[in-house]
Amino acid sequence: MILNDNRLYAVTHEQITVWDASTEAQIAAKQMPGRDVSRCVLSLVVSDDKLFVGCNDGTVHVCTTSDYSAITTLILPTKEKDQVDPAVWSLAMYKCRLFVGRDNGTIAVFNTDASPMTRMRSLGVHDNDKSEYYTPWVRCLKIHDGKLYSTGSGDTTIKIWDCNNDSFEHLGTLTEHLEGIASLAIYNDQLISGSSDRICIWSCKDHSLIATLDTGGDYLSVHNDILYVSSYVDICMWDLSTHQRIDIAKLETAKMATEYVGGLATYKGKLFSAHAGGIIKVFECEGLS
Repeated sequence: MILNDNRLYAVTHEQITVWDASTEAQIAAKQMPGRDVSRCVLSLVVSDDKLFVGCNDGTVHVCTTSDYSAITTLILPTKEKDQVDPAVWSLAMYKCRLFVGRDNGTIAVFNTDASPMTRMRSLGVHDNDKSEYYTPWVRCLKIHDGKLYSTGSGDTTIKIWDCNNDSFEHLGTLTEHLEGIASLAIYNDQLISGSSDRICIWSCKDHSLIATLDTGGDYLSVHNDILYVSSYVDICMWDLSTHQRIDIAKLETAKMATEYVGGLATYKGKLFSAHAGGIIKVFECEGLS
Protein backbone atom coordinates (compact mmCIF):
# COMPACT_ATOMS: atom_id res chain seq x y z
CA MET A 1 0.00 0.00 0.00
CA ILE A 2 1.38 3.39 -1.00
CA LEU A 3 0.23 7.02 -0.97
CA ASN A 4 1.00 9.45 -3.78
CA ASP A 5 -0.59 12.79 -4.68
CA ASN A 6 -3.72 12.23 -2.54
CA ARG A 7 -4.20 8.74 -3.97
CA LEU A 8 -4.00 5.55 -1.94
CA TYR A 9 -2.94 2.46 -3.91
CA ALA A 10 -3.75 -0.92 -2.36
CA VAL A 11 -3.19 -4.41 -3.76
CA THR A 12 -5.11 -7.64 -3.40
CA HIS A 13 -3.44 -10.55 -5.15
CA GLU A 14 -3.52 -9.41 -8.80
CA GLN A 15 -5.77 -6.35 -8.44
CA ILE A 16 -4.87 -2.75 -7.63
CA THR A 17 -7.52 -0.51 -6.08
CA VAL A 18 -7.08 3.27 -6.06
CA TRP A 19 -8.75 5.49 -3.46
CA ASP A 20 -9.01 9.22 -2.85
CA ALA A 21 -7.21 9.58 0.50
CA SER A 22 -9.17 12.71 1.44
CA THR A 23 -12.70 11.56 0.66
CA GLU A 24 -12.02 7.81 1.00
CA ALA A 25 -13.92 7.25 -2.27
CA GLN A 26 -12.77 4.56 -4.67
CA ILE A 27 -11.33 5.95 -7.91
CA ALA A 28 -10.44 2.85 -9.89
CA ALA A 29 -9.74 -0.88 -9.78
CA LYS A 30 -7.20 -2.40 -12.13
CA GLN A 31 -6.70 -6.10 -12.86
CA MET A 32 -3.08 -6.73 -13.78
CA PRO A 33 -2.11 -9.01 -16.68
CA GLY A 34 0.35 -11.82 -16.07
CA ARG A 35 1.92 -14.90 -17.50
CA ASP A 36 0.15 -17.45 -15.30
CA VAL A 37 -2.76 -17.69 -12.90
CA SER A 38 -0.51 -17.87 -9.84
CA ARG A 39 1.00 -14.37 -10.28
CA CYS A 40 0.21 -11.60 -7.82
CA VAL A 41 1.17 -7.98 -7.21
CA LEU A 42 3.97 -7.50 -4.64
CA SER A 43 5.16 -3.90 -5.04
CA LEU A 44 4.15 -0.47 -6.37
CA VAL A 45 5.74 2.89 -7.07
CA VAL A 46 4.33 6.02 -8.73
CA SER A 47 6.41 8.52 -10.69
CA ASP A 48 4.82 11.51 -12.42
CA ASP A 49 2.20 10.05 -14.77
CA LYS A 50 3.23 6.40 -14.49
CA LEU A 51 2.41 3.55 -12.10
CA PHE A 52 4.97 0.73 -11.88
CA VAL A 53 3.70 -2.63 -10.60
CA GLY A 54 6.03 -5.46 -9.54
CA CYS A 55 4.75 -9.04 -9.63
CA ASN A 56 5.88 -12.43 -8.39
CA ASP A 57 6.40 -13.72 -11.93
CA GLY A 58 9.40 -11.44 -12.45
CA THR A 59 7.57 -8.73 -14.41
CA VAL A 60 7.06 -5.01 -13.87
CA HIS A 61 3.91 -3.62 -15.48
CA VAL A 62 3.84 0.06 -16.41
CA CYS A 63 0.51 1.91 -16.54
CA THR A 64 -0.68 5.48 -16.86
CA THR A 65 -2.03 7.17 -13.72
CA SER A 66 -4.80 8.88 -15.71
CA ASP A 67 -6.83 5.85 -16.77
CA TYR A 68 -4.44 3.02 -15.66
CA SER A 69 -4.10 1.72 -19.21
CA ALA A 70 -1.05 -0.42 -19.97
CA ILE A 71 2.08 1.20 -21.41
CA THR A 72 4.54 -1.68 -21.40
CA THR A 73 5.77 -4.69 -19.42
CA LEU A 74 9.36 -5.08 -18.27
CA ILE A 75 10.49 -8.71 -18.09
CA LEU A 76 13.62 -9.30 -16.06
CA PRO A 77 16.01 -12.05 -17.14
CA THR A 78 16.89 -15.04 -14.98
CA LYS A 79 20.36 -16.44 -14.36
CA GLU A 80 19.65 -19.77 -16.00
CA LYS A 81 17.33 -20.87 -18.75
CA ASP A 82 15.03 -23.00 -16.61
CA GLN A 83 15.22 -20.96 -13.42
CA VAL A 84 12.02 -19.58 -11.89
CA ASP A 85 11.71 -15.81 -12.45
CA PRO A 86 12.82 -13.93 -9.31
CA ALA A 87 9.82 -12.11 -7.84
CA VAL A 88 9.79 -8.30 -7.71
CA TRP A 89 9.47 -7.48 -4.01
CA SER A 90 10.27 -3.76 -4.06
CA LEU A 91 10.38 -0.76 -6.37
CA ALA A 92 11.81 2.76 -6.10
CA MET A 93 12.20 5.72 -8.46
CA TYR A 94 14.88 8.43 -8.58
CA LYS A 95 14.65 10.87 -11.46
CA CYS A 96 14.38 8.61 -14.53
CA ARG A 97 15.87 5.53 -12.88
CA LEU A 98 13.66 2.64 -11.77
CA PHE A 99 15.15 0.32 -9.13
CA VAL A 100 13.70 -3.20 -9.00
CA GLY A 101 14.39 -5.33 -5.92
CA ARG A 102 14.18 -9.08 -6.52
CA ASP A 103 14.16 -12.20 -4.36
CA ASN A 104 17.53 -13.35 -5.72
CA GLY A 105 19.27 -10.54 -3.84
CA THR A 106 19.79 -8.24 -6.84
CA ILE A 107 18.51 -4.80 -7.82
CA ALA A 108 17.87 -4.20 -11.53
CA VAL A 109 18.13 -0.60 -12.75
CA PHE A 110 16.03 0.66 -15.69
CA ASN A 111 16.15 3.92 -17.64
CA THR A 112 12.49 4.97 -17.83
CA ASP A 113 13.23 7.90 -20.18
CA ALA A 114 14.40 5.57 -22.93
CA SER A 115 11.96 4.29 -25.54
CA PRO A 116 11.54 1.44 -25.02
CA MET A 117 12.53 1.46 -21.34
CA THR A 118 15.90 -0.24 -21.09
CA ARG A 119 17.68 -2.20 -18.38
CA MET A 120 20.96 -0.45 -17.55
CA ARG A 121 22.60 -2.81 -15.10
CA SER A 122 22.07 -5.01 -12.04
CA LEU A 123 23.38 -4.39 -8.55
CA GLY A 124 24.25 -7.76 -6.99
CA VAL A 125 24.00 -6.55 -3.45
CA HIS A 126 22.60 -9.08 -1.00
CA ASP A 127 23.36 -12.70 -0.18
CA ASN A 128 22.29 -15.36 2.30
CA ASP A 129 25.68 -16.27 3.75
CA LYS A 130 24.45 -15.60 7.30
CA SER A 131 22.16 -18.60 7.47
CA GLU A 132 20.79 -21.29 5.23
CA TYR A 133 17.35 -20.54 6.70
CA TYR A 134 17.24 -16.96 5.38
CA THR A 135 16.71 -15.74 1.83
CA PRO A 136 18.39 -12.63 0.37
CA TRP A 137 15.26 -11.15 -1.24
CA VAL A 138 15.34 -7.36 -1.49
CA ARG A 139 12.26 -6.61 0.59
CA CYS A 140 12.55 -2.80 0.80
CA LEU A 141 13.92 0.09 -1.24
CA LYS A 142 13.90 3.74 -0.15
CA ILE A 143 15.31 6.85 -1.81
CA HIS A 144 16.37 9.89 0.23
CA ASP A 145 18.64 12.79 -0.70
CA GLY A 146 20.12 11.00 -3.69
CA LYS A 147 20.80 7.78 -1.82
CA LEU A 148 19.23 4.36 -2.33
CA TYR A 149 18.69 2.26 0.80
CA SER A 150 18.09 -1.44 0.19
CA THR A 151 17.41 -4.32 2.56
CA GLY A 152 18.29 -7.92 1.87
CA SER A 153 15.60 -9.01 4.31
CA GLY A 154 17.02 -12.32 5.53
CA ASP A 155 20.66 -11.18 5.38
CA THR A 156 19.69 -8.55 8.04
CA THR A 157 21.62 -5.73 6.34
CA ILE A 158 20.84 -2.34 4.82
CA LYS A 159 23.06 -1.29 1.93
CA ILE A 160 23.46 2.31 0.77
CA TRP A 161 24.06 3.42 -2.82
CA ASP A 162 24.78 6.78 -4.45
CA CYS A 163 22.09 7.49 -7.06
CA ASN A 164 23.44 10.84 -8.24
CA ASN A 165 25.29 9.25 -11.15
CA ASP A 166 25.10 5.97 -13.00
CA SER A 167 28.12 4.45 -11.27
CA PHE A 168 25.90 3.69 -8.23
CA GLU A 169 28.79 3.74 -5.80
CA HIS A 170 28.31 1.59 -2.69
CA LEU A 171 28.51 3.94 0.30
CA GLY A 172 28.22 1.50 3.19
CA THR A 173 26.31 -1.28 4.97
CA LEU A 174 24.26 -1.04 8.17
CA THR A 175 24.34 -4.18 10.33
CA GLU A 176 22.58 -3.70 13.69
CA HIS A 177 19.59 -5.97 13.02
CA LEU A 178 19.55 -9.61 14.10
CA GLU A 179 16.49 -10.67 12.10
CA GLY A 180 15.28 -10.10 8.56
CA ILE A 181 14.37 -6.47 7.85
CA ALA A 182 10.74 -6.00 6.82
CA SER A 183 10.31 -2.24 6.39
CA LEU A 184 11.99 1.13 5.92
CA ALA A 185 10.73 4.68 6.53
CA ILE A 186 12.20 8.18 6.27
CA TYR A 187 11.76 10.80 8.98
CA ASN A 188 13.45 14.15 8.42
CA ASP A 189 17.10 13.16 7.81
CA GLN A 190 16.73 9.81 9.54
CA LEU A 191 16.23 6.28 8.23
CA ILE A 192 14.00 3.98 10.28
CA SER A 193 14.30 0.22 9.78
CA GLY A 194 12.01 -2.42 11.24
CA SER A 195 12.47 -6.14 11.83
CA SER A 196 11.00 -8.67 14.24
CA ASP A 197 13.80 -8.07 16.77
CA ARG A 198 13.91 -4.25 16.97
CA ILE A 199 13.51 -0.92 15.22
CA CYS A 200 16.68 1.03 14.41
CA ILE A 201 16.94 4.76 13.75
CA TRP A 202 19.91 5.92 11.65
CA SER A 203 21.37 9.24 10.53
CA CYS A 204 21.05 9.69 6.77
CA LYS A 205 24.04 12.04 6.86
CA ASP A 206 26.78 9.89 8.41
CA HIS A 207 24.85 6.57 8.67
CA SER A 208 25.45 6.33 12.43
CA LEU A 209 22.97 4.55 14.70
CA ILE A 210 20.91 7.12 16.64
CA ALA A 211 18.60 4.88 18.68
CA THR A 212 16.96 1.46 18.89
CA LEU A 213 13.35 0.89 19.89
CA ASP A 214 12.48 -2.25 21.80
CA THR A 215 9.73 -3.50 19.53
CA GLY A 216 9.40 -5.47 16.33
CA GLY A 217 7.88 -3.91 13.24
CA ASP A 218 6.49 -5.37 10.04
CA TYR A 219 5.30 -2.04 8.59
CA LEU A 220 6.17 1.56 9.50
CA SER A 221 4.58 4.97 8.89
CA VAL A 222 5.38 8.42 10.29
CA HIS A 223 3.04 11.35 10.96
CA ASN A 224 3.83 14.49 13.00
CA ASP A 225 6.78 13.00 14.92
CA ILE A 226 4.79 9.83 15.70
CA LEU A 227 5.96 6.46 14.40
CA TYR A 228 3.19 3.93 13.81
CA VAL A 229 4.41 0.34 13.93
CA SER A 230 2.39 -2.69 12.92
CA SER A 231 3.11 -6.10 14.33
CA TYR A 232 0.87 -8.86 13.04
CA VAL A 233 -2.66 -7.75 14.11
CA ASP A 234 -2.03 -4.60 16.13
CA ILE A 235 -0.33 -1.22 15.98
CA CYS A 236 1.75 0.62 18.56
CA MET A 237 3.01 4.22 18.57
CA TRP A 238 6.36 5.85 19.39
CA ASP A 239 7.34 9.49 19.89
CA LEU A 240 10.29 10.08 17.56
CA SER A 241 11.35 13.25 19.38
CA THR A 242 11.99 11.31 22.60
CA HIS A 243 12.26 7.71 21.31
CA GLN A 244 9.69 6.74 23.94
CA ARG A 245 6.69 4.53 23.46
CA ILE A 246 3.36 6.33 23.79
CA ASP A 247 1.66 4.87 26.82
CA ILE A 248 -1.60 3.63 25.37
CA ALA A 249 -3.01 0.21 24.71
CA LYS A 250 -2.05 -1.31 21.38
CA LEU A 251 -4.44 -0.40 18.60
CA GLU A 252 -6.09 -3.69 17.68
CA THR A 253 -6.84 -3.36 13.99
CA ALA A 254 -7.86 -6.98 13.49
CA LYS A 255 -9.75 -9.44 15.64
CA MET A 256 -8.63 -12.60 13.86
CA ALA A 257 -5.20 -13.81 12.79
CA THR A 258 -6.41 -14.01 9.17
CA GLU A 259 -6.88 -10.20 9.20
CA TYR A 260 -3.20 -9.44 9.88
CA VAL A 261 -1.93 -5.96 9.03
CA GLY A 262 -0.44 -5.95 5.54
CA GLY A 263 0.51 -2.28 5.22
CA LEU A 264 0.43 1.16 6.86
CA ALA A 265 0.16 4.69 5.47
CA THR A 266 -0.59 8.13 6.92
CA TYR A 267 -2.06 11.16 5.16
CA LYS A 268 -3.36 14.48 6.51
CA GLY A 269 -4.14 13.21 9.99
CA LYS A 270 -5.41 9.79 8.91
CA LEU A 271 -3.86 6.37 9.48
CA PHE A 272 -4.68 3.69 6.90
CA SER A 273 -4.09 0.02 7.69
CA ALA A 274 -4.40 -2.66 5.01
CA HIS A 275 -5.58 -6.17 5.85
CA ALA A 276 -5.96 -9.56 4.21
CA GLY A 277 -9.10 -9.82 2.13
CA GLY A 278 -8.81 -6.33 0.66
CA ILE A 279 -9.91 -4.50 3.81
CA ILE A 280 -8.55 -1.02 4.54
CA LYS A 281 -9.30 0.53 7.93
CA VAL A 282 -9.07 4.28 8.55
CA PHE A 283 -8.28 5.95 11.90
CA GLU A 284 -7.99 9.59 12.92
CA CYS A 285 -4.42 10.06 14.18
CA GLU A 286 -5.52 12.68 16.72
CA GLY A 287 -7.77 10.20 18.46
CA LEU A 288 -5.06 7.58 18.90
CA SER A 289 -2.61 9.49 21.10
